[in-house]
Amino acid sequence: NEINDQIGGIVARLCRIGSVCHIRSGGLKKYQLFILLCTLKIIVDCIVVPSRSVQYSIITLMPTLKERTFLIYEQVFDFNEFNHEISGSIFRRENKICSVTPIIVLVSKLIIKKGHECFIKAAEIVYRDIKNIVFVIVGDKLSGFESEAKSILSLGTALLPSSVLKFVGYRKDLPVIYAAADIVVHCPIYSDPYPTVVILPMLMGKPVIGSKIGGIPEQIIDGKTGILVPANDHIALSS
Repeated sequence: NEINDQIGGIVARLCRIGSVCHIRSGGLKKYQLFILLCTLKIIVDCIVVPSRSVQYSIITLMPTLKERTFLIYEQVFDFNEFNHEISGSIFRRENKICSVTPIIVLVSKLIIKKGHECFIKAAEIVYRDIKNIVFVIVGDKLSGFESEAKSILSLGTALLPSSVLKFVGYRKDLPVIYAAADIVVHCPIYSDPYPTVVILPMLMGKPVIGSKIGGIPEQIIDGKTGILVPANDHIALSS
């Protein structure tokens, strides 16, 4: 995506027309972001970012871009699809989960930086004290990261029985899954810029626990609209 941004900016500059670049930067190392910004400084007129955390990282690295960097929160989804009237009973029946059994859900592709291992380790601690509980991981492996998916699945199998920790793969019925959930967790171990998996369950009135990193603290008011925990800290997450 970063390469496309640079190519688009160069073409726009050659054609003498304005250009806008959208930067999320969550997966970029500091030096990679700096190199990107050096190029964009020359070829683009405006940089749009999804959160204050990304805006801060850009301005810190290159203060001269402050006047050209604008914050626009990402909210590209249909609010009508995520509402309080949706029932999660179908998902519970499908997975043979009792209506009174608490369900804790994590939604993300199976890659290490999304914090699945932290989630599983925390789940194992919680399960020692609470037997009547189910943890659900929604998401499939990502091309090129098959070994990470295998590591996550292996850890889950080693620490928890399949009846307690369920890997349900990619799903198109997220509103139904969120409706079935009692708590939703998003615990990445990197600076996730502005994850919609925090916003969507909140639209349905579900409590969310998130890592105190990236743009997540801009979505969750700790202790009011959710709970923030230190990133990659399964002890804190379990408590």
